[in-house]
Amino acid sequence: MRGGIAASAERLAYALQDAGCEVVIYSFSLQYPAFLFPGKSQFTDDPAPAGLTIKTRLNAVNPFNWLMVGREISQEDADQVIVRFWLPFMGPCLGTVLRVARRMAHKKLHITALVDNIIPHEKRPGDRPFARYFVRACDDFVVMSKSVGEEIRGFLPGNPTPDPSPEGRGDTLPAVKEGELNRDRTDAAPEGKKDTLPSEKEGELNRDRTDAAPEGKRGTLPTGKGEDLNRDKTDASPEAAHATAPLPSGEGSGVGLRIRYAPHPVYDSYGLPMDQAEARRRLGLPENVPLVLFFGLIRKYKGLDLLLEALAQTTDIHAVIAGECYEPWEDYQNIISANDLGDRVHLFTDFIPAEQVRFFFSAADLVVQPYRSATQSGISQIAYHFEKPMVVTKVGGLPEIVTDGVSGYVVAPEPDAIAAAMRDFFENKRATGMQAWVRKEKKRFSWENLVEKLLQKSRPLPSGKNRDTQ
Repeated sequence: MRGGIAASAERLAYALQDAGCEVVIYSFSLQYPAFLFPGKSQFTDDPAPAGLTIKTRLNAVNPFNWLMVGREISQEDADQVIVRFWLPFMGPCLGTVLRVARRMAHKKLHITALVDNIIPHEKRPGDRPFARYFVRACDDFVVMSKSVGEEIRGFLPGNPTPDPSPEGRGDTLPAVKEGELNRDRTDAAPEGKKDTLPSEKEGELNRDRTDAAPEGKRGTLPTGKGEDLNRDKTDASPEAAHATAPLPSGEGSGVGLRIRYAPHPVYDSYGLPMDQAEARRRLGLPENVPLVLFFGLIRKYKGLDLLLEALAQTTDIHAVIAGECYEPWEDYQNIISANDLGDRVHLFTDFIPAEQVRFFFSAADLVVQPYRSATQSGISQIAYHFEKPMVVTKVGGLPEIVTDGVSGYVVAPEPDAIAAAMRDFFENKRATGMQAWVRKEKKRFSWENLVEKLLQKSRPLPSGKNRDTQ
């Protein structure tokens, strides 16, 4: 498969192997039907990654396939299943595979979800029931944006809506009565059917809840004071400003599910930075101009139009637009033409192969992510790898990644604010100072930290409580 999710999954597999784990990847033979996929291809021509065991099995739209893959996973004799989730469309497929695997496994199977998004930026019918069906198949969650953690809370039993407090504070889910654990389990399946598998003996329901984080050891979460959850916002230093404190947990609720936060690690699999002049020559770009980069798939929520309108407020800043467009290009071209930006906007609107990524980031002075909505973004972590300052908008988890005025700018998702940040960067020659901070800050985003969070496991349910994932 191609794209950022696939690339980071491969990199995570290597990190897990480095931590001493034996890893088997189950990948998709089909993610999306052709009529639902706006791009040119779901697959890459890049060679398969060396040293990884990858089984291409999953078909996202074939329920018979889900049963077979679940059975095959159950026979892997795994201790833990880590499942990536980024789109509710995948909820029925992944939720069913996980339930079948758990039901048929010969030993306790712990399921941890690594969640990019739980509700997508572009809303569709079925998002919430599909996401709920998936969430209820998992034991615990690792999120790369704290806002996603709050959204997951809304799908857990006993907390059917997201935390309504102003800053999402509070470190436990509300208490839930024993008889209510399954009260909203009738609308999760795609066709409105119950999402439970056939009933099991009560003694088997908790078979995989063995305590992996005894009281007082690493992996337990803080209790009580909500203000502790925001303790990472009181220190002005970049390192302290983004401490990876855990998100609210299910401890004390009778649910036992936990949500842990680990920021997206740096993408370090795209090669080393190269000389800027050489990178620009390879791409046919002017060598002596201020240059910003918009990188990645082009979707409405990513705000390319905001960047183009911001460019119209500057006189000499050039922009590289690099990534496949998943919607009609006409609206963007109209902005370029209306503002006479043709000489300053350099278009590369095909999918960018992995071996060419370093050309674009090495060529740029500044990376701009003008998103209208976001949770987190792998683009930020590619920028950190290539040590490029960033302009990000104040949406979702992006401000958790970039320190305003230090490693870049955090601005409102408006053309005026984006233009002001770009002008400040170039007119006041911020590149050297900000790049030095980028080198320091990127140390926060390690694959080892993500692996550590993934391999922590939830506490068992209290005696007598039924797990709510079957």
